[in-house]
Amino acid sequence: MRKSLIIIAEILLITINAFAFDPLFDGRIDYRAAYDPRSVCAYDFDSDGDKDLAVANSDSISILMNDGDGTFQPPINFGNGGLSIFTVDLDGDGDHDLAVAGGVGVSIYLNNGNGTFQTAGNYATGNSPRCVFSTDFDGDGDNDLTVAN
Repeated sequence: MRKSLIIIAEILLITINAFAFDPLFDGRIDYRAAYDPRSVCAYDFDSDGDKDLAVANSDSISILMNDGDGTFQPPINFGNGGLSIFTVDLDGDGDHDLAVAGGVGVSIYLNNGNGTFQTAGNYATGNSPRCVFSTDFDGDGDNDLTVAN
């Protein structure tokens, strides 16, 4: 019994010390996307040198272009929403595209290189896909997708 109390005391001390630091962030800035935002990712979608935001909402995708000073323009909304969004170059053209999981599949929005996207290509994955991720799983040089559902 005494050993457990010592372990708990050590964990509490470590936890308390871990949060004894100055804040890392300035004040909060709110940006509006579309209805019920669920997931966000960042990439330079318009090739201007700064990171933009892509948001998966329940009813659409929102793109918020970075003004270059860390602030963002009002959202451009398009397509169908989803639960998860991931950005990766899926067509090998050097710019990142969007993979959005939701409904019964994954929607792929190919980037035109200027911050606009083509109409989605949809791929069935089974019921209730919750999360999408991409990397080169099979080592063939192109990015693959995995979906959790």
